[in-house]
Amino acid sequence: ALPQRGSLLAAYARVWAVQQALILAFTGLASCWTQAQALLVAAAALGAPGAVACALAVRVVDCLRDFPDRWESHYWCAQTDAALLLALLLEATIGAGKGPLASAEPRESGGERALREAAATVRWQMALFYTSAGFWKLNESFLDARYSCSSIYMAQLLAGYLPPSLATSAPAITLVQYSPFAVVSGELFVGAALLLAAFKNGGDISSGGFGLAATRVGVSLALVLHLGIALTPPPNNVGAFSVLMATRLFLFAPERLLGGLAFFTQAGGQCVGC
Repeated sequence: ALPQRGSLLAAYARVWAVQQALILAFTGLASCWTQAQALLVAAAALGAPGAVACALAVRVVDCLRDFPDRWESHYWCAQTDAALLLALLLEATIGAGKGPLASAEPRESGGERALREAAATVRWQMALFYTSAGFWKLNESFLDARYSCSSIYMAQLLAGYLPPSLATSAPAITLVQYSPFAVVSGELFVGAALLLAAFKNGGDISSGGFGLAATRVGVSLALVLHLGIALTPPPNNVGAFSVLMATRLFLFAPERLLGGLAFFTQAGGQCVGC
């Protein structure tokens, strides 16, 4: 049988749980606190709204308890997770689709209503995150290739994947010199595209041609950016950051794609049960 519409929450919860499991595994599960978080994250993968809410809550608390000793991207994730947590709590307490994005579809579950409302908020959050990332790089330090982290990343990519003769060629040196401007331009362009996508309600057909195009362009360019970050050789590889952001970009996907993933994940669970 096809999955119920409410399984869309389960689809996102499983993507989110895999990302969280990777982060928790990196810590080695060295404390009872991280072990408890791992159990709640595993429970969230089942897709029940209560389990998802509990897992989101402990991950947000875990981020805030280390304040301010966290990377900025961790606070980005805490904000997006808090949006879904709040939506789930409001759905549980207010109930029956009384939120601003409530669907007229009577069969729509509370979990899907919460996911829909949270997704609208997270799309704006992600758009503002990328826009601000580009805006705050508009300074003399970042735009100077002698000091900018972008020139270091570009030099590492070239040295790591090209023959020495090409990595030290004149075109490669030019790429390194202009990489700060490329990064700023790219992040601002991604931010602008995602802002338009958020305004048009993501990548659904109902959002119209501009919304769909903006979603495709914004998400695609963001993933290209994160692929470059993930492929950067040590010591400056921060692939975990790319995984964190890719998980949240998932909420720009059209609902028909989420429905396909829901079917796939539910079918996988049924096969495991067999």
